[in-house]
Parts: sequence; C-alpha cells; structure tokens
Amino acid sequence: MNFDNSTQDSIRALGHVEQELCQGMQSASAALAELAKDKPSLKQVETNTNAFMKSLQIVEANLCQHLVGINQISTGQTHEGSVYSVKKINNMAWHRLSHVTSELNKIELPK
Repeated sequence: MNFDNSTQDSIRALGHVEQELCQGMQSASAALAELAKDKPSLKQVETNTNAFMKSLQIVEANLCQHLVGINQISTGQTHEGSVYSVKKINNMAWHRLSHVTSELNKIELPK
C-alpha cells in the first residue's frame, strides 16, 4: 500500500501513543507491585504513580488530537491532505447535472 506523508505521520504518531500507553501500564504495574509488598516504599509508589499519570495525560492529549482530525474529515471540514469533501461536492454536482438532464429530456418542445 502507498500512503501519503500525512497518513504515514499519523500512523507513526499513533505508534508513539501506543508506546506511551505501554510505558504507562508498566508504571501502573510497578506501583501496584510495590503496594503489594509487606513494606512498600511510598517514594517508589509515588514515582510510579506520577509516571503513570504523565503517560495518561500524553496519551489523552494525542488521542484527542487525532479524534479532532478524524471528526474534521468526517464532517466535511477542510483538512490538510484530505480530498473527501471535494470528491463529495463533485459527486453531488454530477447527480444534479444528471437530474437536470433527465428533466430537460422530458420537456416537449413546440413544433
């Protein structure tokens, strides 16, 4: 498959989001593992919890940014690299032309 640069950038950015999500899950796991110990180190729990929260904020911000882009595409708003709205307008114009042509063919001209 051939993807344009914006698509490749989006895929790459989502890959980074996935990596950040994995790091966040590792931090959460480490915090829970520390809490499960007989004598947990509150410093370690706090450090891992803060790392998890930071990862969560990064993931949320990036996913929100991608959702805004998807929403713009799906609603027909202009979006860099998208031709959906132009194709939609062109398709509708062809339908209107076909309808007008059909209606004009029904009209009988006086002889």
